[in-house]
Amino acid sequence: MISIEGLRNSSSSSYQLCQAVSAVHGAGFVHGDISSGNILVAPDNRLVLIDFGESRPVGAPSTPARATPEFAAPELFRGAPASIASDIYSLGVLISLLVRSQIDKDPSSIMPLQPSAAARNSIDFT
Repeated sequence: MISIEGLRNSSSSSYQLCQAVSAVHGAGFVHGDISSGNILVAPDNRLVLIDFGESRPVGAPSTPARATPEFAAPELFRGAPASIASDIYSLGVLISLLVRSQIDKDPSSIMPLQPSAAARNSIDFT
């Protein structure tokens, strides 16, 4: 169970993450690897998005993305390049884990999100 203080903290953290990703996209870039391993906590408790090694201008031709698998959008596994949509997917996974308090220093310990039965019936995940 998440405490009220934990919920406030996750809400504030989620907002900060959204602001950071919005700033990247607003500047005309795709990050390409939004994950818990690419977030630092500054001494004043601000969250800082780091590691722009996979970033590129929005719409620029690129090779398939090399995102952190636990946070990667399904289309990246099919060889699609990173996009604003795949960044938003990764941000959603990150926020979901943050709210559920499951972020660990070892991303492989994170349980992957599974699509609901309704989603499996309406979306092709192959």
